[in-house]
Amino acid sequence: MYRIGILDIERSQESDIKLEPWQTDTCVGDWFYHVKTEYKKPGHVIEILIDIIAKNGNLLLNIPQKRDGTIDDECKCILHEMARWIRVCEEGVYGTRPFPRRH
Repeated sequence: MYRIGILDIERSQESDIKLEPWQTDTCVGDWFYHVKTEYKKPGHVIEILIDIIAKNGNLLLNIPQKRDGTIDDECKCILHEMARWIRVCEEGVYGTRPFPRRH
């Protein structure tokens, strides 16, 4: 499978470091915008991102849009907090590799 594509685990995470890159798709709430959706807290989304990066993964994060293509204030807050965290911790995100596994 790794020679023709990348492992994609929808709305889940790996339990251990993977030698090959992988990805997961998740959303801050529901896949589509609904005014009553309860969103994950920014800190929770960042924790998910850290765990995925540490295990050689990539996070595809869905931000639901309203009909006019805009996002609501709560989603803006989540993205703002993630951007703020990345600015502080970018050395631990960009160009990193998973911790070597001992066999």
